[in-house]
Amino acid sequence: MPTKTAGPMRRSNLKPPIALIVGIWLVASALSQSAQPPATHEPTTRRFGGMQESSHYVKMRDGVRLAVDVHIPNGLKPGERTATILHMSRYYRSLDIKTLWRPLFGAGFYTVTERDTREQMVKAGYSWVDVDVRGTGASFGKWEYPLSPEEVRDGSDVIDWIVQQPWSAGIVGATGGSYNASLAIMLLANDHPALKAVVTRFGAWDMYEDVFLPGGLPATSFREGYSKLVAAFDQNELGGVFGWAAGGMVRGVRPVDAKLLPSAQASRGNNANLDFLIKPLIFRDDPTTPGRPWTSEHFSPYFVVGTRTKVPVFSYTGWFDGAMVRGQIHQFEATRAPGSRLKIGPWFHADFSNASPYAERADWPDPADDVQEFFDEHLRGIKPRVEKLAIEYFSMGAEVWRTANEWPPATSESQYLYFSDSKTLTPFVSKTPDASDRHQVDPAFESGAARWGVAAGSGRSRKYGDRREYSARLLTYTSAPIERPLEVVGNPRVEIHLSANRQDGGLFVYLEDVAPDGRIRYVTEGQLRLLHRAERRTFRRADAKPMIPGTAEMVTVDLLPTAYRFPAGHAIRIAIGGADAGTFDVVDASGALYTLHHGQLHQSRVRLPVLGPSRSR
Repeated sequence: MPTKTAGPMRRSNLKPPIALIVGIWLVASALSQSAQPPATHEPTTRRFGGMQESSHYVKMRDGVRLAVDVHIPNGLKPGERTATILHMSRYYRSLDIKTLWRPLFGAGFYTVTERDTREQMVKAGYSWVDVDVRGTGASFGKWEYPLSPEEVRDGSDVIDWIVQQPWSAGIVGATGGSYNASLAIMLLANDHPALKAVVTRFGAWDMYEDVFLPGGLPATSFREGYSKLVAAFDQNELGGVFGWAAGGMVRGVRPVDAKLLPSAQASRGNNANLDFLIKPLIFRDDPTTPGRPWTSEHFSPYFVVGTRTKVPVFSYTGWFDGAMVRGQIHQFEATRAPGSRLKIGPWFHADFSNASPYAERADWPDPADDVQEFFDEHLRGIKPRVEKLAIEYFSMGAEVWRTANEWPPATSESQYLYFSDSKTLTPFVSKTPDASDRHQVDPAFESGAARWGVAAGSGRSRKYGDRREYSARLLTYTSAPIERPLEVVGNPRVEIHLSANRQDGGLFVYLEDVAPDGRIRYVTEGQLRLLHRAERRTFRRADAKPMIPGTAEMVTVDLLPTAYRFPAGHAIRIAIGGADAGTFDVVDASGALYTLHHGQLHQSRVRLPVLGPSRSR
């Protein structure tokens, strides 16, 4: 009896402030318990012969159900646990193959991306979870804008679900390519204790400068191509992007429940129109949606993740991956944790074909072994067979892999070539007090810019060929043939004194390799909208700096990073133009006239980061 009456009496005598304090303590205690690291188990490391696959709906914190495919090793023993790889995708987690074609594709789940890596990882003893992000594929919800906070938080909810599964060791890695890579790195913002490592391939760090407006110039071909791509997935019209085979063989996304699929996809017409969001942007801080606070920063990993991570990240990118190669170097520098790695190859976006202009073969093995080795080390504690430096990069022309521990490599040094008389590049400043060369901009000029294409629309045969017909239509400056090989490794920079007959316009600069037989090979490029030429280049509205017509002003253009060896006997060329029709939107270039000033008064020059002789052999 006393115990029955004592309890209510104590509760009734509590004063409101004390009750409030107790309540807050209870809530804080509950939150503290929920934030504790999940229970972990020793993950299996043995190999398996196949995998079991199943589809599920997983409910998020707000009730939205996401479509999930689970792939676990076939033959797990009772109590045997696996480390898990999470892959959240904008591009259908798996396809619904039409009945006629199923014998050709087999009985398993057929996926758009990561197929070979997934199979290898599961056979190596990992579980793999594919997810349609909210508002896409077979998932419910709305895709309000790319890489939204809700989408990022969904990753945490999915990890919560993973660690509760009987096959999970409570240890998770995240991966993805392109959009999915950007989402994978953004999951670090959740600070989920189970997420131990991330592998990104061909991702973006800054959506403004790496993807949609490199140098402040709207990347028309990429924006339109990518908008078409995501619309094709949302409208289930893959044939228009991937060709007749996709349209004839694929019904659409693989359903979790065929009865629920129509209701899940009913609101796809309300998904964000990427072209509508991005096309009006001029400045980094412009809103993507009228009346809403979203800017390109809100779906840029650098803004969401920053530097707050201790999780190791392995990033892949390619020398021809749009401007994303620059972003991946910035990402590596910003998020570098013990064990983080960066690998840069002679690749285009989401394409492991060898695009080096000196390559004899285009085929290139998918680096699934690298991915497994990285996850083995950080998820299962298996040390790699060979210790490597943090950065591994392919030097085109030399056709070898090199390593470094920082970018640019500590062994690189600056070498300058000056714009000079007779449209030459020389190691010395011209003795002419002042000289200039004029260039009438051709608004119809097209650079044949393969690096800016979307992988799905461009196929796997992209490669830069002989550039003579393009270079001949630009303002060019060429060095004498070099006596020894010169290996450029880093970010070349062009510093020119430029005058224009207008306040704004586009400036395009190409670094080229001129062979003795006249063949011209593309090395790298840079571009800048002149409105953004301020030395403090933030691309924000407050820092805009229009040109003063007729006045020679210093303009710097940072070319995209590269590793390229110029052979002995070849010449170095800088080619300059004011338009790249079809690839970039530019303020009306008709009638635009540029004048490049050089000589003792205006020392226009190019800075080349080069390896010392001992490293470039």
